Amino acid sequence: MLRIAIPDSSLSEQASLLKKSLKLGSIARACGIFCVDRIYIYRDEGGKHRSDGEFAKLFLEYLETPQYLRKRLFGMDERLKYVGLIPPLKLPHHKPKVPIEGLALGELREGVVIRSGRESLVDVGLEQPVLVRRRLEEGKRVTVRIEGKEPLFGSLAKPTGYWGYRVKLVGTLPKLLSSLGGGVVITSRKGRDVRSVMERLRNLGTVTLVFGSPRRGVGEILQDYGRSPEEFTEFVLNTFPGQCVETVRLEEAIMGSLAIFNLVKA
Repeated sequence: MLRIAIPDSSLSEQASLLKKSLKLGSIARACGIFCVDRIYIYRDEGGKHRSDGEFAKLFLEYLETPQYLRKRLFGMDERLKYVGLIPPLKLPHHKPKVPIEGLALGELREGVVIRSGRESLVDVGLEQPVLVRRRLEEGKRVTVRIEGKEPLFGSLAKPTGYWGYRVKLVGTLPKLLSSLGGGVVITSRKGRDVRSVMERLRNLGTVTLVFGSPRRGVGEILQDYGRSPEEFTEFVLNTFPGQCVETVRLEEAIMGSLAIFNLVKA
């Protein structure tokens, strides 16, 4: 699995809501293309970018959500006014509305619980809700397997393939790095050439790629806490060796780095 960690200061150089939205759209596209299953947003500069972090979480979650559930889960929010400019992600669970007779038994669909009791009703984007014969939390997002069509009923299911990403706001970067399992890779222009460790990277399980802010690298952010990247991982890597531009933008760094790890894991 691939995961990424970005700071809540990721949008600090974008002055307008439009520019923030376009940047987040690029990040969401990269995460969808390369099957990222978790996006961590860590706190930078003592929480001064908290509102940007909350907006990033909202916007990224909205893009990941199937279109037919967005109104129920997000309502009307002025911060999402430019979301229509972002190319649709078309993730595996972004399924079209189809006639019930056209459903395949065993098909998985993402839904939200709209009525709860001894039995629950789940909106999965069809002409009518799916009956699930158990008590569920109203308003909760769930994955349902279609078990029957007359009547329409199903059961909760756990997808086995890629099913989108989740977004989590976390605390400081040292706290996040200390909690992560699997392989941690810190990206840095000052790091080792990624090509020198390609074979070793193949043996990592879950990989979390950690990125810095537009103004400061991961090493500089960790210095705020008297820590260094090498305390948390042996993989402090330059994923753009020989770059011919002065700076690589965050959304570009995410796309390029994920492409490398997609190739490593292939």
